[in-house]
Amino acid sequence: MTADRGDNRVVDFVNWMAIDDTFALGQLHGHVVTLAGQLLGAGSVVDGSFPSFNAPAFSPALPNSDAVNILAVDGNMFTLVFGAPVMDPVFYFASFASILSFLDATTVQMLSGDEHFTVSGATVTGAVRREGFRPARVSPDAKPHPYHLKAVNTDGHS
Repeated sequence: MTADRGDNRVVDFVNWMAIDDTFALGQLHGHVVTLAGQLLGAGSVVDGSFPSFNAPAFSPALPNSDAVNILAVDGNMFTLVFGAPVMDPVFYFASFASILSFLDATTVQMLSGDEHFTVSGATVTGAVRREGFRPARVSPDAKPHPYHLKAVNTDGHS
């Protein structure tokens, strides 16, 4: 999926092709992208019909997209691997009510969001909210090696 950021730069998004409860397989620029960890395959979308990233909090907004539903409960670990180096990958979070730390000294920069979403160092924190979407950008690493993430659930919701 490709979207215009509005500043004459085009952003490409992973095309997620298959998701189950432990593994997601996608493609970006002809290279494999994988996400391993405790996922919710039944709540994920691979057909481009996920509408919730079409909001002003996302830059660029995506009218329809794919979405991987992670189970961000205390201690769950995730490994995201890009098959080729990626500069400034963008991670969109929707209905996120947990703490997710990017390990391996990755820094995180908040693009936009609301008062229920914060970023500090390499940690993204969201609170329960029925509405609102929380994007963050991991920056500025370009690396083909994995991103390792660890979840801490603060209130029983993910």
